[in-house]
Amino acid sequence: MLKNSNEKDNFISSRSERLFSMIHDSILIVSDKKISFVNPQFTEEYGYTIDDLGNIDVVNLFSGSELDYFFNRPIPTFYNLQLKIKTKSGSFRHCRITGSVKTEQNEIVDLDMIIRDNSDKLLQETLASQKLIELQASHDVYKALVDNLPVGIILNEIEGPFNLTNNTLEKMLGYTKEELLKLSTSDISFEEDMNVQIPMLHEMIQGKRDRFVHRKRYKTKSGEVIWVDISYQIIKDPKTKKKYYFSMANDITQKLLDEEIKHRLLEQNHNLQKMDTVAKLTGGLAHDLGNLFAVINANIEYLAEIIEDNEDIQSSIESIKNFSSRGSSLISEIMNISKSAKIEKTEIDIHDLLETIISVSQTSMKNVNFEKKFSARKSRINLSLDKFQNVFLNLIVNAKDAMPDGGRITINTKNVSIFDLDKYEVPIGRELPDNFIEISLKDTGIGISKGDISKIFDPFFTTKTTGTGLGLSNVYNTVLQHHGFINVNSEINEGTEFDIYLPL
Repeated sequence: MLKNSNEKDNFISSRSERLFSMIHDSILIVSDKKISFVNPQFTEEYGYTIDDLGNIDVVNLFSGSELDYFFNRPIPTFYNLQLKIKTKSGSFRHCRITGSVKTEQNEIVDLDMIIRDNSDKLLQETLASQKLIELQASHDVYKALVDNLPVGIILNEIEGPFNLTNNTLEKMLGYTKEELLKLSTSDISFEEDMNVQIPMLHEMIQGKRDRFVHRKRYKTKSGEVIWVDISYQIIKDPKTKKKYYFSMANDITQKLLDEEIKHRLLEQNHNLQKMDTVAKLTGGLAHDLGNLFAVINANIEYLAEIIEDNEDIQSSIESIKNFSSRGSSLISEIMNISKSAKIEKTEIDIHDLLETIISVSQTSMKNVNFEKKFSARKSRINLSLDKFQNVFLNLIVNAKDAMPDGGRITINTKNVSIFDLDKYEVPIGRELPDNFIEISLKDTGIGISKGDISKIFDPFFTTKTTGTGLGLSNVYNTVLQHHGFINVNSEINEGTEFDIYLPL
Protein backbone atom coordinates (compact mmCIF):
# COMPACT_ATOMS: atom_id res chain seq x y z
CA MET A 1 0.00 0.00 0.00
CA LEU A 2 1.39 3.43 -0.96
CA LYS A 3 1.78 5.56 2.15
CA ASN A 4 1.54 9.11 0.78
CA SER A 5 0.62 11.06 -2.33
CA ASN A 6 4.22 11.52 -3.46
CA GLU A 7 4.80 7.80 -3.46
CA LYS A 8 1.54 7.35 -5.29
CA ASP A 9 2.45 9.97 -7.91
CA ASN A 10 5.90 8.46 -8.38
CA PHE A 11 4.40 5.02 -8.70
CA ILE A 12 1.83 6.14 -11.29
CA SER A 13 4.43 8.10 -13.22
CA SER A 14 6.78 5.12 -13.32
CA ARG A 15 4.07 2.71 -14.37
CA SER A 16 2.69 5.14 -16.98
CA GLU A 17 6.09 5.51 -18.64
CA ARG A 18 6.52 1.72 -18.70
CA LEU A 19 3.00 1.37 -20.10
CA PHE A 20 3.57 4.08 -22.77
CA SER A 21 6.82 2.41 -23.85
CA MET A 22 4.97 -0.87 -24.44
CA ILE A 23 2.31 0.65 -26.73
CA HIS A 24 3.01 0.23 -30.44
CA ASP A 25 1.43 3.56 -31.35
CA SER A 26 3.26 6.83 -30.80
CA ILE A 27 2.20 9.03 -27.86
CA LEU A 28 2.69 12.76 -27.66
CA ILE A 29 1.58 15.04 -24.83
CA VAL A 30 1.49 18.82 -25.26
CA SER A 31 1.24 21.39 -22.48
CA ASP A 32 0.96 25.10 -23.26
CA LYS A 33 1.70 24.36 -26.91
CA LYS A 34 4.98 22.72 -25.89
CA ILE A 35 5.79 19.02 -26.09
CA SER A 36 6.09 17.65 -22.58
CA PHE A 37 6.23 13.90 -23.30
CA VAL A 38 6.73 11.39 -26.12
CA ASN A 39 7.22 7.65 -25.93
CA PRO A 40 10.15 5.81 -27.61
CA GLN A 41 7.95 4.77 -30.54
CA PHE A 42 7.47 8.46 -31.46
CA THR A 43 11.20 9.28 -31.51
CA GLU A 44 11.93 6.10 -33.46
CA GLU A 45 9.13 6.64 -35.99
CA TYR A 46 9.77 10.32 -36.74
CA GLY A 47 13.55 10.59 -36.11
CA TYR A 48 13.54 13.21 -33.32
CA THR A 49 15.57 13.04 -30.11
CA ILE A 50 14.21 14.18 -26.74
CA ASP A 51 16.44 17.29 -26.95
CA ASP A 52 15.10 18.07 -30.45
CA LEU A 53 11.53 17.94 -29.24
CA GLY A 54 12.28 20.25 -26.29
CA ASN A 55 13.12 23.04 -28.73
CA ILE A 56 10.28 22.45 -31.22
CA ASP A 57 7.00 24.30 -31.21
CA VAL A 58 4.29 21.67 -31.66
CA VAL A 59 2.82 23.76 -34.50
CA ASN A 60 5.92 23.00 -36.56
CA LEU A 61 5.23 19.25 -36.38
CA PHE A 62 2.11 19.53 -38.52
CA SER A 63 1.53 20.35 -42.15
CA GLY A 64 0.21 23.83 -42.93
CA SER A 65 -2.78 24.95 -40.93
CA GLU A 66 -3.88 21.49 -39.82
CA LEU A 67 -3.67 22.55 -36.18
CA ASP A 68 -6.55 24.93 -36.87
CA TYR A 69 -8.61 21.93 -35.83
CA PHE A 70 -7.36 22.62 -32.30
CA PHE A 71 -6.59 26.35 -32.02
CA ASN A 72 -8.75 28.39 -34.31
CA ARG A 73 -12.17 26.84 -33.99
CA PRO A 74 -14.39 25.47 -31.22
CA ILE A 75 -12.48 22.54 -29.87
CA PRO A 76 -14.17 19.26 -29.02
CA THR A 77 -13.15 17.44 -25.89
CA PHE A 78 -12.28 14.32 -27.85
CA TYR A 79 -11.04 14.10 -31.45
CA ASN A 80 -10.16 11.56 -34.14
CA LEU A 81 -8.40 13.15 -37.09
CA GLN A 82 -6.31 12.27 -40.12
CA LEU A 83 -3.26 14.60 -40.15
CA LYS A 84 0.28 14.71 -41.54
CA ILE A 85 3.26 14.86 -39.14
CA LYS A 86 6.63 16.18 -40.22
CA THR A 87 9.67 13.95 -39.64
CA LYS A 88 13.13 15.23 -38.71
CA SER A 89 14.24 14.65 -42.32
CA GLY A 90 11.54 17.04 -43.54
CA SER A 91 9.13 14.51 -45.08
CA PHE A 92 5.57 14.12 -43.93
CA ARG A 93 3.86 10.93 -42.84
CA HIS A 94 0.13 10.31 -42.78
CA CYS A 95 -1.23 9.61 -39.32
CA ARG A 96 -4.49 8.88 -37.57
CA ILE A 97 -4.50 10.99 -34.36
CA THR A 98 -6.85 10.21 -31.48
CA GLY A 99 -6.91 11.99 -28.17
CA SER A 100 -8.39 14.63 -25.94
CA VAL A 101 -7.89 18.28 -25.10
CA LYS A 102 -8.21 20.23 -21.94
CA THR A 103 -9.15 23.86 -22.43
CA GLU A 104 -9.61 26.91 -20.29
CA GLN A 105 -11.22 30.00 -21.76
CA ASN A 106 -10.80 28.56 -25.29
CA GLU A 107 -7.07 28.12 -24.83
CA ILE A 108 -5.39 24.70 -24.96
CA VAL A 109 -3.99 23.70 -21.61
CA ASP A 110 -3.19 20.07 -22.32
CA LEU A 111 -3.28 18.07 -25.56
CA ASP A 112 -2.97 14.28 -25.48
CA MET A 113 -2.29 12.41 -28.73
CA ILE A 114 -2.19 8.75 -29.66
CA ILE A 115 -0.66 8.65 -33.13
CA ARG A 116 -0.99 5.69 -35.49
CA ASP A 117 1.14 6.00 -38.59
CA ASN A 118 -0.80 4.79 -41.65
CA SER A 119 1.42 6.16 -44.42
CA ASP A 120 2.21 2.67 -45.71
CA LYS A 121 -1.44 1.73 -45.71
CA LEU A 122 -2.41 4.94 -47.52
CA LEU A 123 0.40 4.40 -50.00
CA GLN A 124 -0.85 0.89 -50.67
CA GLU A 125 -4.40 2.19 -51.03
CA THR A 126 -3.18 4.94 -53.37
CA LEU A 127 -1.21 2.46 -55.46
CA ALA A 128 -4.17 0.11 -55.51
CA SER A 129 -6.44 2.98 -56.54
CA GLN A 130 -4.02 4.00 -59.29
CA LYS A 131 -3.80 0.39 -60.42
CA LEU A 132 -7.59 0.19 -60.44
CA ILE A 133 -7.75 3.39 -62.52
CA GLU A 134 -5.16 1.99 -64.91
CA LEU A 135 -7.03 -1.31 -65.15
CA GLN A 136 -10.30 0.54 -65.74
CA ALA A 137 -8.63 2.64 -68.43
CA SER A 138 -7.17 -0.50 -69.95
CA HIS A 139 -10.60 -2.17 -69.79
CA ASP A 140 -12.23 0.86 -71.42
CA VAL A 141 -9.66 0.82 -74.23
CA TYR A 142 -10.15 -2.93 -74.68
CA LYS A 143 -13.94 -2.56 -74.66
CA ALA A 144 -13.81 0.28 -77.20
CA LEU A 145 -11.50 -1.81 -79.37
CA VAL A 146 -13.77 -4.88 -79.22
CA ASP A 147 -16.97 -2.86 -79.72
CA ASN A 148 -15.61 -1.14 -82.82
CA LEU A 149 -14.21 -4.20 -84.57
CA PRO A 150 -15.79 -4.69 -88.02
CA VAL A 151 -16.86 -8.23 -87.06
CA GLY A 152 -19.33 -9.50 -84.48
CA ILE A 153 -17.72 -10.94 -81.32
CA ILE A 154 -19.26 -13.72 -79.21
CA LEU A 155 -17.91 -15.34 -76.05
CA ASN A 156 -19.99 -18.10 -74.51
CA GLU A 157 -19.55 -21.09 -72.27
CA ILE A 158 -19.74 -24.59 -73.71
CA GLU A 159 -23.49 -25.38 -73.96
CA GLY A 160 -24.31 -22.00 -72.44
CA PRO A 161 -25.72 -18.54 -73.25
CA PHE A 162 -23.66 -15.63 -74.53
CA ASN A 163 -21.30 -14.14 -71.93
CA LEU A 164 -19.97 -11.30 -74.06
CA THR A 165 -20.98 -9.60 -77.31
CA ASN A 166 -19.89 -6.40 -79.03
CA ASN A 167 -21.70 -3.46 -80.63
CA THR A 168 -21.12 -4.81 -84.13
CA LEU A 169 -22.98 -8.05 -83.38
CA GLU A 170 -25.79 -6.13 -81.68
CA LYS A 171 -26.27 -3.91 -84.75
CA MET A 172 -25.94 -6.93 -87.05
CA LEU A 173 -28.76 -8.83 -85.30
CA GLY A 174 -30.86 -5.91 -84.08
CA TYR A 175 -30.77 -6.93 -80.39
CA THR A 176 -29.64 -4.92 -77.38
CA LYS A 177 -26.73 -6.26 -75.34
CA GLU A 178 -29.10 -7.22 -72.53
CA GLU A 179 -31.30 -9.19 -74.94
CA LEU A 180 -28.35 -10.98 -76.53
CA LEU A 181 -26.91 -12.08 -73.18
CA LYS A 182 -30.13 -14.04 -72.58
CA LEU A 183 -29.73 -15.96 -75.88
CA SER A 184 -27.53 -18.79 -77.10
CA THR A 185 -26.18 -19.71 -80.53
CA SER A 186 -29.10 -22.06 -81.25
CA ASP A 187 -31.62 -19.24 -80.63
CA ILE A 188 -30.35 -17.23 -83.62
CA SER A 189 -29.30 -20.13 -85.90
CA PHE A 190 -31.08 -22.49 -88.29
CA GLU A 191 -31.26 -26.18 -87.32
CA GLU A 192 -29.62 -27.32 -90.58
CA ASP A 193 -26.64 -25.02 -89.96
CA MET A 194 -26.33 -26.20 -86.34
CA ASN A 195 -26.28 -29.81 -87.53
CA VAL A 196 -23.18 -28.97 -89.59
CA GLN A 197 -21.59 -26.83 -86.88
CA ILE A 198 -21.99 -29.05 -83.79
CA PRO A 199 -19.73 -31.94 -84.95
CA MET A 200 -16.93 -29.44 -85.66
CA LEU A 201 -17.38 -27.86 -82.21
CA HIS A 202 -17.10 -31.30 -80.62
CA GLU A 203 -13.88 -31.93 -82.55
CA MET A 204 -12.47 -28.71 -81.08
CA ILE A 205 -13.41 -29.79 -77.57
CA GLN A 206 -11.68 -33.13 -78.18
CA GLY A 207 -8.55 -31.34 -79.40
CA LYS A 208 -8.83 -32.67 -82.95
CA ARG A 209 -8.80 -29.15 -84.41
CA ASP A 210 -7.73 -25.72 -83.14
CA ARG A 211 -10.34 -23.69 -84.98
CA PHE A 212 -12.69 -23.75 -87.94
CA VAL A 213 -14.58 -21.36 -90.21
CA HIS A 214 -18.22 -21.99 -91.08
CA ARG A 215 -20.63 -20.21 -93.45
CA LYS A 216 -24.08 -20.08 -91.89
CA ARG A 217 -27.25 -18.05 -91.48
CA TYR A 218 -28.40 -15.97 -88.52
CA LYS A 219 -31.96 -14.91 -87.70
CA THR A 220 -32.19 -11.24 -86.76
CA LYS A 221 -34.64 -9.82 -84.21
CA SER A 222 -36.83 -8.49 -87.06
CA GLY A 223 -36.99 -11.96 -88.66
CA GLU A 224 -34.63 -11.24 -91.54
CA VAL A 225 -31.96 -13.76 -92.52
CA ILE A 226 -28.32 -12.74 -92.84
CA TRP A 227 -25.32 -14.78 -93.96
CA VAL A 228 -22.08 -14.81 -91.98
CA ASP A 229 -18.65 -16.35 -92.24
CA ILE A 230 -17.90 -17.25 -88.62
CA SER A 231 -14.64 -18.52 -87.10
CA TYR A 232 -14.55 -20.51 -83.85
CA GLN A 233 -11.84 -21.35 -81.37
CA ILE A 234 -11.71 -22.41 -77.71
CA ILE A 235 -10.13 -20.23 -75.04
CA LYS A 236 -9.56 -21.14 -71.39
CA ASP A 237 -9.82 -18.89 -68.33
CA PRO A 238 -6.37 -19.19 -66.64
CA LYS A 239 -7.89 -18.83 -63.17
CA THR A 240 -11.04 -20.96 -63.30
CA LYS A 241 -9.83 -23.27 -66.12
CA LYS A 242 -13.32 -22.89 -67.59
CA LYS A 243 -13.55 -23.26 -71.38
CA TYR A 244 -15.33 -20.81 -73.67
CA TYR A 245 -16.17 -20.62 -77.35
CA PHE A 246 -14.74 -17.46 -78.90
CA SER A 247 -16.20 -16.63 -82.30
CA MET A 248 -16.00 -13.80 -84.82
CA ALA A 249 -18.86 -13.35 -87.30
CA ASN A 250 -18.39 -11.43 -90.55
CA ASP A 251 -21.66 -10.34 -92.24
CA ILE A 252 -21.36 -11.33 -95.93
CA THR A 253 -25.03 -10.83 -96.88
CA GLN A 254 -24.34 -7.80 -99.07
CA LYS A 255 -21.34 -9.49 -100.65
CA LEU A 256 -23.43 -12.53 -101.56
CA LEU A 257 -26.22 -10.28 -102.82
CA ASP A 258 -23.76 -8.36 -104.99
CA GLU A 259 -22.41 -11.65 -106.34
CA GLU A 260 -25.96 -12.93 -106.92
CA ILE A 261 -26.94 -9.71 -108.71
CA LYS A 262 -23.80 -9.87 -110.83
CA HIS A 263 -24.48 -13.52 -111.66
CA ARG A 264 -28.14 -12.84 -112.48
CA LEU A 265 -27.24 -9.84 -114.66
CA LEU A 266 -24.72 -11.92 -116.58
CA GLU A 267 -27.26 -14.74 -116.87
CA GLN A 268 -30.00 -12.34 -118.02
CA ASN A 269 -27.70 -10.74 -120.59
CA HIS A 270 -26.61 -14.17 -121.77
CA ASN A 271 -30.23 -15.32 -122.12
CA LEU A 272 -31.24 -12.14 -123.93
CA GLN A 273 -28.29 -12.45 -126.32
CA LYS A 274 -29.12 -16.11 -126.87
CA MET A 275 -32.80 -15.36 -127.49
CA ASP A 276 -31.88 -12.48 -129.80
CA THR A 277 -29.54 -14.73 -131.79
CA VAL A 278 -32.22 -17.41 -132.08
CA ALA A 279 -34.77 -14.77 -133.07
CA LYS A 280 -32.54 -13.47 -135.84
CA LEU A 281 -31.80 -16.97 -137.11
CA THR A 282 -35.40 -18.19 -137.01
CA GLY A 283 -37.28 -15.01 -137.90
CA GLY A 284 -36.49 -14.95 -141.59
CA LEU A 285 -36.58 -18.73 -141.85
CA ALA A 286 -40.01 -18.92 -140.19
CA HIS A 287 -41.36 -16.26 -142.53
CA ASP A 288 -40.13 -18.11 -145.62
CA LEU A 289 -41.39 -21.46 -144.30
CA GLY A 290 -44.73 -19.86 -143.53
CA ASN A 291 -45.02 -18.75 -147.15
CA LEU A 292 -44.15 -22.26 -148.35
CA PHE A 293 -46.76 -23.86 -146.09
CA ALA A 294 -49.32 -21.32 -147.29
CA VAL A 295 -48.70 -22.44 -150.88
CA ILE A 296 -48.77 -26.11 -149.85
CA ASN A 297 -52.06 -25.65 -147.98
CA ALA A 298 -53.62 -23.80 -150.90
CA ASN A 299 -52.66 -26.58 -153.32
CA ILE A 300 -53.93 -29.24 -150.94
CA GLU A 301 -57.31 -27.49 -150.79
CA TYR A 302 -57.35 -27.34 -154.62
CA LEU A 303 -56.52 -31.06 -154.93
CA ALA A 304 -59.23 -31.93 -152.44
CA GLU A 305 -61.78 -30.16 -154.62
CA ILE A 306 -60.83 -31.73 -157.98
CA ILE A 307 -60.33 -35.28 -156.67
CA GLU A 308 -63.40 -35.31 -154.59
CA ASP A 309 -64.60 -38.82 -155.48
CA ASN A 310 -61.41 -40.80 -154.75
CA GLU A 311 -61.53 -41.84 -151.10
CA ASP A 312 -57.94 -43.16 -150.98
CA ILE A 313 -56.55 -39.92 -152.36
CA GLN A 314 -58.84 -37.91 -150.09
CA SER A 315 -57.45 -39.84 -147.09
CA SER A 316 -53.91 -39.02 -148.15
CA ILE A 317 -54.80 -35.39 -148.72
CA GLU A 318 -56.34 -35.20 -145.22
CA SER A 319 -53.16 -36.67 -143.73
CA ILE A 320 -51.07 -34.10 -145.63
CA LYS A 321 -53.36 -31.33 -144.34
CA ASN A 322 -52.87 -32.48 -140.74
CA PHE A 323 -49.10 -32.54 -141.04
CA SER A 324 -49.14 -29.20 -142.84
CA SER A 325 -51.29 -27.74 -140.08
CA ARG A 326 -48.83 -29.04 -137.50
CA GLY A 327 -46.03 -27.46 -139.49
CA SER A 328 -47.86 -24.15 -139.56
CA SER A 329 -48.30 -24.33 -135.77
CA LEU A 330 -44.56 -24.85 -135.37
CA ILE A 331 -43.94 -21.84 -137.58
CA SER A 332 -46.24 -19.78 -135.33
CA GLU A 333 -44.27 -20.92 -132.27
CA ILE A 334 -40.97 -20.04 -133.93
CA MET A 335 -42.32 -16.64 -134.99
CA ASN A 336 -43.38 -16.05 -131.37
CA ILE A 337 -39.79 -16.65 -130.28
CA SER A 338 -38.55 -14.30 -132.99
CA LYS A 339 -40.98 -11.62 -131.74
CA SER A 340 -42.22 -11.14 -135.27
CA ALA A 341 -45.72 -12.36 -134.48
CA LYS A 342 -48.34 -9.69 -134.01
CA ILE A 343 -49.93 -9.49 -130.56
CA GLU A 344 -53.57 -8.55 -130.27
CA LYS A 345 -54.59 -7.80 -126.69
CA THR A 346 -58.01 -7.62 -125.15
CA GLU A 347 -59.21 -7.13 -121.57
CA ILE A 348 -60.12 -10.43 -119.99
CA ASP A 349 -60.63 -11.82 -116.49
CA ILE A 350 -57.71 -14.15 -115.79
CA HIS A 351 -59.92 -16.21 -113.47
CA ASP A 352 -62.40 -16.93 -116.29
CA LEU A 353 -59.54 -18.02 -118.54
CA LEU A 354 -58.10 -20.32 -115.85
CA GLU A 355 -61.53 -21.84 -115.13
CA THR A 356 -61.89 -22.69 -118.84
CA ILE A 357 -58.37 -24.17 -119.04
CA ILE A 358 -58.94 -26.28 -115.90
CA SER A 359 -62.31 -27.53 -117.20
CA VAL A 360 -60.83 -28.61 -120.55
CA SER A 361 -57.79 -30.22 -118.90
CA GLN A 362 -59.83 -32.22 -116.37
CA THR A 363 -61.66 -33.92 -119.22
CA SER A 364 -58.48 -35.45 -120.65
CA MET A 365 -56.42 -35.88 -117.44
CA LYS A 366 -58.36 -38.43 -115.39
CA ASN A 367 -55.53 -39.24 -112.92
CA VAL A 368 -54.77 -35.58 -112.09
CA ASN A 369 -56.55 -33.68 -109.33
CA PHE A 370 -56.89 -29.94 -109.75
CA GLU A 371 -57.00 -27.56 -106.78
CA LYS A 372 -57.46 -23.82 -107.04
CA LYS A 373 -57.54 -20.77 -104.84
CA PHE A 374 -58.27 -17.52 -106.64
CA SER A 375 -57.46 -14.80 -104.07
CA ALA A 376 -56.72 -11.93 -106.46
CA ARG A 377 -59.31 -9.18 -106.13
CA LYS A 378 -58.07 -7.46 -109.27
CA SER A 379 -57.98 -10.02 -112.06
CA ARG A 380 -58.90 -8.16 -115.25
CA ILE A 381 -55.88 -7.43 -117.47
CA ASN A 382 -55.07 -6.76 -121.11
CA LEU A 383 -53.47 -9.74 -122.81
CA SER A 384 -53.49 -11.95 -125.88
CA LEU A 385 -56.12 -14.61 -125.21
CA ASP A 386 -54.68 -17.14 -127.69
CA LYS A 387 -51.16 -16.78 -126.39
CA PHE A 388 -52.11 -17.16 -122.74
CA GLN A 389 -54.32 -20.15 -123.51
CA ASN A 390 -51.14 -21.73 -124.89
CA VAL A 391 -49.11 -20.54 -121.85
CA PHE A 392 -51.40 -22.25 -119.31
CA LEU A 393 -51.98 -25.35 -121.45
CA ASN A 394 -48.22 -25.74 -121.92
CA LEU A 395 -47.60 -25.53 -118.17
CA ILE A 396 -50.44 -27.95 -117.35
CA VAL A 397 -49.32 -30.50 -119.98
CA ASN A 398 -45.74 -30.31 -118.66
CA ALA A 399 -47.04 -30.81 -115.10
CA LYS A 400 -49.07 -33.87 -116.20
CA ASP A 401 -46.00 -35.33 -117.97
CA ALA A 402 -43.99 -34.88 -114.76
CA MET A 403 -46.59 -37.03 -112.91
CA PRO A 404 -46.80 -40.31 -114.89
CA ASP A 405 -48.64 -42.01 -112.01
CA GLY A 406 -50.97 -39.10 -111.44
CA GLY A 407 -50.82 -36.33 -108.89
CA ARG A 408 -52.09 -32.89 -108.02
CA ILE A 409 -51.91 -29.55 -109.84
CA THR A 410 -52.58 -26.47 -107.70
CA ILE A 411 -53.39 -23.14 -109.32
CA ASN A 412 -53.53 -20.01 -107.14
CA THR A 413 -53.79 -16.29 -107.79
CA LYS A 414 -53.21 -13.23 -105.63
CA ASN A 415 -52.44 -9.53 -105.96
CA VAL A 416 -48.91 -8.54 -104.97
CA SER A 417 -46.83 -5.39 -104.77
CA ILE A 418 -43.33 -5.32 -106.20
CA PHE A 419 -42.20 -4.28 -102.73
CA ASP A 420 -43.63 -7.47 -101.19
CA LEU A 421 -41.52 -9.75 -103.36
CA ASP A 422 -38.19 -11.21 -102.37
CA LYS A 423 -35.29 -9.37 -103.98
CA TYR A 424 -34.18 -12.63 -105.59
CA GLU A 425 -37.53 -13.01 -107.39
CA VAL A 426 -37.56 -9.68 -109.21
CA PRO A 427 -35.73 -9.28 -112.54
CA ILE A 428 -32.81 -6.85 -112.53
CA GLY A 429 -32.34 -3.93 -114.87
CA ARG A 430 -36.01 -3.58 -115.88
CA GLU A 431 -38.43 -0.81 -114.98
CA LEU A 432 -41.42 -2.53 -113.40
CA PRO A 433 -44.84 -1.29 -112.23
CA ASP A 434 -45.81 -1.46 -108.58
CA ASN A 435 -48.72 -3.91 -108.72
CA PHE A 436 -49.07 -7.39 -110.26
CA ILE A 437 -51.31 -10.39 -110.34
CA GLU A 438 -49.41 -13.54 -109.44
CA ILE A 439 -50.53 -16.81 -111.07
CA SER A 440 -48.94 -19.82 -109.41
CA LEU A 441 -49.07 -23.32 -110.93
CA LYS A 442 -47.60 -26.13 -108.82
CA ASP A 443 -47.39 -29.88 -109.41
CA THR A 444 -46.36 -32.88 -107.32
CA GLY A 445 -44.18 -34.40 -110.03
CA ILE A 446 -40.60 -35.60 -110.36
CA GLY A 447 -39.10 -32.11 -110.32
CA ILE A 448 -36.38 -30.51 -112.41
CA SER A 449 -32.65 -30.95 -111.72
CA LYS A 450 -30.51 -27.94 -110.80
CA GLY A 451 -28.54 -28.42 -113.99
CA ASP A 452 -31.64 -28.25 -116.19
CA ILE A 453 -33.61 -25.55 -114.41
CA SER A 454 -31.43 -22.77 -115.83
CA LYS A 455 -32.03 -24.03 -119.38
CA ILE A 456 -35.74 -24.85 -119.43
CA PHE A 457 -36.68 -21.58 -121.16
CA ASP A 458 -34.04 -21.98 -123.89
CA PRO A 459 -35.46 -22.53 -127.40
CA PHE A 460 -35.31 -26.19 -128.52
CA PHE A 461 -34.21 -27.44 -125.08
CA THR A 462 -36.20 -30.47 -123.88
CA THR A 463 -35.72 -33.43 -121.58
CA LYS A 464 -38.55 -35.37 -123.23
CA THR A 465 -37.98 -38.09 -125.81
CA THR A 466 -40.55 -36.36 -128.00
CA GLY A 467 -41.19 -32.65 -128.27
CA THR A 468 -39.86 -29.56 -129.99
CA GLY A 469 -38.41 -27.78 -126.96
CA LEU A 470 -40.41 -24.67 -127.86
CA GLY A 471 -43.21 -24.86 -125.27
CA LEU A 472 -41.56 -23.22 -122.25
CA SER A 473 -39.56 -20.91 -124.49
CA ASN A 474 -42.86 -19.56 -125.82
CA VAL A 475 -44.26 -19.33 -122.27
CA TYR A 476 -41.26 -17.21 -121.28
CA ASN A 477 -41.51 -14.96 -124.36
CA THR A 478 -45.26 -14.48 -124.07
CA VAL A 479 -44.93 -13.36 -120.44
CA LEU A 480 -42.04 -11.08 -121.41
CA GLN A 481 -44.03 -9.57 -124.29
CA HIS A 482 -46.75 -8.69 -121.78
CA HIS A 483 -44.17 -6.87 -119.59
CA GLY A 484 -44.30 -9.54 -116.90
CA PHE A 485 -41.82 -12.04 -115.54
CA ILE A 486 -41.78 -15.69 -114.52
CA ASN A 487 -39.94 -17.60 -111.80
CA VAL A 488 -39.57 -21.34 -111.31
CA ASN A 489 -38.72 -23.35 -108.19
CA SER A 490 -38.27 -27.10 -108.18
CA GLU A 491 -36.99 -29.95 -106.02
CA ILE A 492 -36.33 -33.46 -107.25
CA ASN A 493 -39.24 -35.78 -106.33
CA GLU A 494 -41.09 -32.89 -104.66
CA GLY A 495 -42.52 -31.06 -107.65
CA THR A 496 -42.21 -27.82 -109.58
CA GLU A 497 -43.82 -24.40 -109.18
CA PHE A 498 -44.10 -21.74 -111.86
CA ASP A 499 -44.99 -18.21 -110.70
CA ILE A 500 -46.13 -15.76 -113.40
CA TYR A 501 -46.32 -12.04 -112.60
CA LEU A 502 -48.40 -9.86 -114.94
CA PRO A 503 -48.75 -6.08 -114.43
CA LEU A 504 -52.20 -4.73 -113.58
